[in-house]
Amino acid sequence: MELDTPDPSAPWDVVRWTKLKKITAQIFSEVGLRNYGHPTCITIFSSIALGTSKGLVLVFDYHQILKTVIGLGTKGNGALF
Repeated sequence: MELDTPDPSAPWDVVRWTKLKKITAQIFSEVGLRNYGHPTCITIFSSIALGTSKGLVLVFDYHQILKTVIGLGTKGNGALF
């Protein structure tokens, strides 16, 4: 078997990749970059959590809707400052 030939029974075939278009549009918009900073890390479990360079955590649901913002200067209900 050649190394360049994909194995059809590879374990990663069970993963469904989804482009995060709505999240990308929000975080990389002019307003998003100004308010939140640049994205630095992401984790996906029961929600999508995105860490930013301003020390905030943006929590999205699986429909890519921003549910809350966690960090200094937030009120815990998603409101900034």
